[in-house]
Amino acid sequence: MSRAQAIVVRGREILMVRHRQGSKEWWCLPGGAILEGESPADAAVRELEEECRVRGQVIRETSVVTYGPNDGHYTYLVDIGDQ
Repeated sequence: MSRAQAIVVRGREILMVRHRQGSKEWWCLPGGAILEGESPADAAVRELEEECRVRGQVIRETSVVTYGPNDGHYTYLVDIGDQ
């Protein structure tokens, strides 16, 4: 399954999302699954809005890692303005 995520930088800080499952906790970039028919860039912006309640605009792609024909991770630098 492919995943898209957003890097949001403000000054020297990076926006991260804290996840919890039972007693486990971890931090990651906002992101998630790419829906059928959705571009990876659109998925990154959608996931950012769903997880962090901010709207963003893709500035550029920062990395793509592919594991197979329908399995990759896409990362984008995203601007959220003054939100």
